[in-house]
Amino acid sequence: MSDVVLESPGGGRYVILGDEEGPKKIGETDWYSLYLCRKDEQLCILKIAASVEQNGLLDREAMLLRDLREEAARLEEQYAMVKAHPEHKLNYQ
Repeated sequence: MSDVVLESPGGGRYVILGDEEGPKKIGETDWYSLYLCRKDEQLCILKIAASVEQNGLLDREAMLLRDLREEAARLEEQYAMVKAHPEHKLNYQ
């Protein structure tokens, strides 16, 4: 079996890894399935909703993960400032 390739509307290209038996499913629930995949040269997990009705759950998850990533980047910027100027604090002792 050849690789299964998915392309996202945003331009991401995901290759679902597998063997002659098919794509490598690494987990599933009633709401979604997890597959081992590669994006560029990085291994990652692709989460696919079991049905169209479950897409809202994945959208919500994506939003929360994006918020966490943005907050982590903000904190990293603050930490970089503290490393450069140790006299400054990050609001905790």
